[in-house]
Amino acid sequence: MVINGEQKDLDLEGGVTIKQTNEYRYLGVKLTDGLLDTQIEDGVVTRSQHKVMEDQLAALIALIQGQKEEQQQLRLGEKEEQQRLRLEEKEEQQRLRLEDKKEKERLRLEDKKEQKRLRLEDKKEQERLRFFFEEKEEQKQEQDRRHQTVFQAQLRMRQQKSGESLQEFERDIERLTHLAYASAPESFRKQLAVERFIEGVRGDDMRYHLRLVRPRDISEALIRALEFEASRVSVPSAPKVRLASIDNQRDILADKLDNIYDALQKMTASCRSTGPPTQEAPQRRSIRCFNCDAAQKAMKNCKEPPTLTKPIERFKKGGSVGDV
Repeated sequence: MVINGEQKDLDLEGGVTIKQTNEYRYLGVKLTDGLLDTQIEDGVVTRSQHKVMEDQLAALIALIQGQKEEQQQLRLGEKEEQQRLRLEEKEEQQRLRLEDKKEKERLRLEDKKEQKRLRLEDKKEQERLRFFFEEKEEQKQEQDRRHQTVFQAQLRMRQQKSGESLQEFERDIERLTHLAYASAPESFRKQLAVERFIEGVRGDDMRYHLRLVRPRDISEALIRALEFEASRVSVPSAPKVRLASIDNQRDILADKLDNIYDALQKMTASCRSTGPPTQEAPQRRSIRCFNCDAAQKAMKNCKEPPTLTKPIERFKKGGSVGDV
């Protein structure tokens, strides 16, 4: 377009270039926007045609500018939309980070709570196991005590059996002593084994001999018993009286003496009640053991080994029943 004698080109968006001169000459201009579809070659247009073309050109320019503004608005809207999306994305990321932080905190608290629960359950389980093993240990100890009580009774009642050798008897005494007093000191078990061996061995003379030699342990007691047994076999001895018959006879004699004394007491009391009290009732003389000659001891309760020489000697010397 020429304005004031200068050539001006009007560039419109859409690829349309309009050139104009003072004579209203249009060169190679083709409007394709729908308002004017006319190819104008070199020529002169009239004013009316010029007016129409100006109106059409103004409408076209307005349309093109409207499209441009619309595009600018679209670009602006798109920019705003991008900003909005960025803000939303940023907010979403912040929200996700916050939720992630909250989730981590929740998991941490749950893990802490779970660890506390596990520690509590572990403590309860340890307590339960401790009580269980303590109960088992108490049951085992109680069972051991019952077994020890049985073994102690067996040890007290153990006597050398007929046909049982001294070696077998010694081994069984040592076994029972260890089972009956497993937790006792070694010195106590050794002394007890010696005592039970001496008490349970067969033969009064054997027991008397072992008490005289006083063995330090059961092995020495076994050796002394074997030596005594060998010497007793090599030297003939007087016929032996069974200990059971001697004890029975001694108990029967003691019972008879007690009965006689009670009868005398009753007769004395009867005489006092019927006749004049001219003299006092006879006092019972001190009782002495028939076996060991100890005062104030009944014969049936004597724990000393039975000996027949002392009572016979006292009878030969003229001793009375009261002295016996």
